Amino acid sequence: MSEIDSRSGSLEGAPWPACDIFNTTFSLYRASPLFVGPDGLSESRLRVLEAQLLDILTGESVRGVDFGLHEDGDSSMGSAGILETITIEWASADRFVATSRPALQAILQYENAQCMAILLPTPEVSGTTKGATADPGDTFLSLPILLFRMPASLKVTMARFLSSAFDSRITPLHLSSSDIVRSWESWAYATALPTNGPLARDVVLTLAFNLLELRDVADPREHRIPTYAARPASPKTSTAVTAASSQVGDPMNIGLRTVDVSIPNRDLGEFLKAGQQLESDDNKRGTPFITALAYYFKGHLGLDLSNSAVEVVRVACGGFVLSINRIKIFDFPESVSSAALYKHRSVIPRILGDFAMRSPASA
Repeated sequence: MSEIDSRSGSLEGAPWPACDIFNTTFSLYRASPLFVGPDGLSESRLRVLEAQLLDILTGESVRGVDFGLHEDGDSSMGSAGILETITIEWASADRFVATSRPALQAILQYENAQCMAILLPTPEVSGTTKGATADPGDTFLSLPILLFRMPASLKVTMARFLSSAFDSRITPLHLSSSDIVRSWESWAYATALPTNGPLARDVVLTLAFNLLELRDVADPREHRIPTYAARPASPKTSTAVTAASSQVGDPMNIGLRTVDVSIPNRDLGEFLKAGQQLESDDNKRGTPFITALAYYFKGHLGLDLSNSAVEVVRVACGGFVLSINRIKIFDFPESVSSAALYKHRSVIPRILGDFAMRSPASA
């Protein structure tokens, strides 16, 4: 008779199913340690959780409280069809987190849609025994990063279910500008910014502007709005800048909100080299690409990226799209192979692992 691991609930020696987060956009959340009790999450416990979630989603909860999702109350789920199955299981996460420990995923299969919630483990630190699990006596399980792929209303229901089932606090994970920049710089350094193959794409950085301080000092009786003038980019460069403004109807909301900066793939390597030289001259380290971009903006647009009112809120490159609360990681068929793809697949676990390690344990 096969023994069952009290922590993971998997049959001893049996592989976990693969957990796939690639080529799909997920919302980023974080979870405080899950209370699983001294017996952990056995297969029987997972089946109980599936039944409980099914009762909630089909409106069959106790005490006459209807938590079900209906077409008239949730238009986003109207085309999904009937909920067919719910699967809560452990899944291998080693392709995108540097650990041998599994992720915990919930798959909601509707007639015409599939929704997912995935709890990612923390990476294994240096010196940790490969494959080691927590002490069987532990009653808490650390799975700090929660990925959601589902409509907003269903997301709220799932967050409440996980919070209730594991006495855990579920909160949105908002990445800072430095988080986004650090992830992009790590990927750029690791892959050396390939100029051919599937990873060779233009990069789009979205800059956001916090103008609250400037609006506060304006005379509210006159509704004066600061005017910003910028010199056009040099005709020798192909870097494109597009702006998105707020609605004109409200005078207190008029102003530049975001700017998308599109950098052609052929120019990325030059920015990286220039930034490395600039940082070497100034004895700085860490963000050579953004350092070069800031220098370029200062000279061509009069825009100071070091100003606290300017933030990088999104980056889209050949490897991923990352914003303050969403992530999409690209991957390609195994038949597509190159040194750059190998490096891409190696750096993604470090990026996600960094999010997991810096996510507060108490959320």
